[in-house]
Amino acid sequence: MKFLLYCILAFFPLLFAQQNNSALISTGPIQLTQTMPKQVLLNKMAISEILLVAQDNACDIVVTCLLSDSSTYSQSEPQASLDGKSLVWKIDRMNHGENRLLKIFFHPVKEGTISFCTKVVAVPMCCVSSFAGKAILSVSKKGPEIVKIGEEVVYEVTVKNVGTALAEDVSVIDEFPKALVHANFKNKVGYLLGNLAPGVEKTVNFVFKAVQREKIRNMVLAKASNAETVRAFADTSIVLEEIALRIQCPNVAYIGKKIQTTVFVSNPGDTKLTDVVARVHIPKEIRVVSLDFATRTEESFVIWDVGNLLPGAEKAYDFSFICKEVANTCFVLQASSQDKSLDAKASCCTVWKGMPAFLLEVQDTVDPLLAGQTTEYIIEVTNQGSADDSNIKIVAKFPAQLSPVEASGPTSHRIDGKFVVFSPYPTLKPKEKIVFKIQAKAYEEGDGRVSVFLYSDLLKEPVPEEESTHVY
Repeated sequence: MKFLLYCILAFFPLLFAQQNNSALISTGPIQLTQTMPKQVLLNKMAISEILLVAQDNACDIVVTCLLSDSSTYSQSEPQASLDGKSLVWKIDRMNHGENRLLKIFFHPVKEGTISFCTKVVAVPMCCVSSFAGKAILSVSKKGPEIVKIGEEVVYEVTVKNVGTALAEDVSVIDEFPKALVHANFKNKVGYLLGNLAPGVEKTVNFVFKAVQREKIRNMVLAKASNAETVRAFADTSIVLEEIALRIQCPNVAYIGKKIQTTVFVSNPGDTKLTDVVARVHIPKEIRVVSLDFATRTEESFVIWDVGNLLPGAEKAYDFSFICKEVANTCFVLQASSQDKSLDAKASCCTVWKGMPAFLLEVQDTVDPLLAGQTTEYIIEVTNQGSADDSNIKIVAKFPAQLSPVEASGPTSHRIDGKFVVFSPYPTLKPKEKIVFKIQAKAYEEGDGRVSVFLYSDLLKEPVPEEESTHVY
């Protein structure tokens, strides 16, 4: 029974606190509402609240509350000045819509009605405002770290207004180096972005082609008519990825003679090359007689599995061959990486010539002979080789026992004492034979030896031949 009574007594203050008396005044720019509990307990702390609402801008606000004689003042929030029985709050300024809550803490000391009376005085205030802002640009630039010569290079540029005012007439300009080329512009290219409100950003792409092996720092500028210019950079390495080939063979060679040639495969670039294969086409006139140990053949190709090549590395391969006939031949060398992204070609050509080979024969028709008799010398020149020779010339020298008296042949001649000189025969083709004849008269007894000399353009030294004739 005691527990129940305690609970009821404890509940009474809560019940009273939820029931308030209120009064409102709404004149001028400030609306004032004051509340107080409908019932309070003697000598127990109570609170009266004053709510100020600015219905318009106001200044020099003075709130005065006249306290009741039936209560004692304890404190106020915010702190007010106490002038006798009056509490005074002074507020410099309240803007339209602003609220202020004032609280009075007091103790009832007499039974009966407790009344607080409050007034508010405020000066209406007219306010106009403006905002002072500043346009500030930021720019960022993104691009590839590594590209290959010949590839497209795309830079993404974002311009943003990070300030508090409109950025006007915004533009962005890329001043690109010589290692890059643009389809339409030489040294710089730009975009007009217009106006950018605070917090707004725009993104544009600059597209170039890499043409020069170089490490570059590409700069972009963002400008506005009312903001400072800002810069951003992107570093890109333009690298060379390439296979280089060389093949060596003589410009002129002779059929049947073995020739050795060397194939060079190298990496002049900046990146590692993988699974490189080189192949050379063998013309039908050529017969390969020896191959490098790292070589294989497929049909009319000689193939080298080069493998991987580090930057600056080079590999060399040899093979030997002969040509079976007079011809003009070319070796075409090709190399590629496994994915065929790289391809290179090189070639060398050889003119294959035959070699002339002469058979010089001299024979007399009468041997021996008496002094005063004549004999005829038949001189035959045969090209037993595989190539033409030109300016074939015959010179015959007679001994003391014999003297030339007449001559004939495919070219003109002259007799000069003991010498017979035939004019050069223009061209002697392979397997062709020409015949010269000289009549000579015997004058002295003895063993006379006639010397015949063969000259041509390809002969460095004349070919000699002798015929012995006995005079008795």
